[in-house]
Amino acid sequence: MRIFVAALVLLIGMGSQPKAEVNLVTGTNLHEWCNDKDKFAMCLGYILGEVDVMDGQKYHNFCFKTPVGVTRQQLANIVKGWLKRRPDAHHFPAKLLVANALDEIWPCR
Repeated sequence: MRIFVAALVLLIGMGSQPKAEVNLVTGTNLHEWCNDKDKFAMCLGYILGEVDVMDGQKYHNFCFKTPVGVTRQQLANIVKGWLKRRPDAHHFPAKLLVANALDEIWPCR
């Protein structure tokens, strides 16, 4: 019985460990997608997904709130322009760069 309880405590404890954040898409990837007409749908889909998740939410030190009526193309143009001006940041996770770009235009503050 003690072995069962110890195993149960161990399993419960393992489930509460903080998860490492996995960043599968970098700014380099996003910049490539946004500048390739054959991959632009990936660029737009990624940006829209991140906006859908992060709009109005704080992410690291960034928070943005997109105004009503903003188009998908406007969002893509803002992020694409930011990436063009900041090649030094391309190694960072793309979601961080999307948040940064939109925070500069439409901050929550």
